[in-house]
Formats: sequence, structure tokens, C-alpha cells
Amino acid sequence: MTTEISVDVPVRAEGIAFVERPGRVALLDPSRPSEAPTILVGFAADVWMAIDGIRTIEQIADHVAPTDLPIEQVRPLVAEVVKGLRGRRLLEDRAW
Repeated sequence: MTTEISVDVPVRAEGIAFVERPGRVALLDPSRPSEAPTILVGFAADVWMAIDGIRTIEQIADHVAPTDLPIEQVRPLVAEVVKGLRGRRLLEDRAW
């Protein structure tokens, strides 16, 4: 009997345009011109910039974790940002 393990690796949806400024990212899906851009600030912007299609949620959390916050508290925050981005169809669903 084999056990299948699913690893969550967030992937940016194809065609998403974004503009990055310090502490802020504006995201736009050109295929949905009637929708307003999504603006991410602070931690959420850091999470978006760390999503590279290679890192898992845990690795993203390690990458963006503030030094004054335990990683166990950061992982659920990253997962919540990723969930929100998926809900806005800014990420593709892909499990490895």
C-alpha cells in the first residue's frame, strides 16, 4: 500500500500583471477587465513576491517570517493569504 502525499506549492495564475513598490503590490488579471485591481500591502505583498511556483507554503513562511514572530504563527498567516489569493483566482491550484 502506498501513501500519496500532497505538497501545496502556490503558483501564480497565468497572465496576472503586477506592479511592485516597496511594501505594496498591485495585481490585475487582464482577462477580467471589469474587476478592480487587487492591492496587497505589507505581509501579504511579501507573500505574493515569495510565490515562485517552487516554494511550498512552509518555505514561503520561512522566507517571509518576521524575526520577532515564531514560525508556527507565521505558517497559518501565509496559508490565509494564499487562500485569499486563490479565492480571487490569482493563483492556480496545483499539488505535487
